[in-house]
Amino acid sequence: MTRERTITLYASDGVALEARYAPGTGHRAALITHPHPLHGGDMHHPVVAAIAAAYARKGYATLRFNFRGVGNSQGRHDNGHAEGLDVLAAAAFLRRHAIPPTAMAGYSFGAWILARLEPFPSGMHHVLLVSPPVALLPFPHNGRLPGLRAIVGDRDAIAPLQRVEKVMTRLGATEGPVIVEDADHLFTDRMAQLDASLDTAIA
Repeated sequence: MTRERTITLYASDGVALEARYAPGTGHRAALITHPHPLHGGDMHHPVVAAIAAAYARKGYATLRFNFRGVGNSQGRHDNGHAEGLDVLAAAAFLRRHAIPPTAMAGYSFGAWILARLEPFPSGMHHVLLVSPPVALLPFPHNGRLPGLRAIVGDRDAIAPLQRVEKVMTRLGATEGPVIVEDADHLFTDRMAQLDASLDTAIA
């Protein structure tokens, strides 16, 4: 993975966000969001790092960041409302650097934020939801996310497979989730299998 550097993003309401950016080898970029801040989630979570590394292996530039109120990001947790501004700030950073995001990937809470994002950035090739927490948080009942894909563990009580499949269909997916066998929500002892699944899911 190309060496990441720490940068600062600025949301439209003036909140400064801590982020990590690595250039890619082409003109594609992936924006990556992290799990729930109130349960220890941040951009350094092992699953988030694995997602960033997988996109980097495919030549994407990668940008992951801490939502407001996490780590060195300013502001406070807003239950998924203002966090959408944080995602749009990350997308704006990539556009300013002439590599508009072509992929977005979110893990758990981060997947929920992407599924609810409005307005959704144009020009997106795909959206990847890893362990979307459909058993805990209300996902939209309709809509269409471009190139929607998902990865789930078959022992994940927070992202149960059948409910994930229904949500994916509602959001416009044309194929089912990639399944990581014997994996829970944290992919405990299944990180190598997650890596392989990421390589399968990312074009």
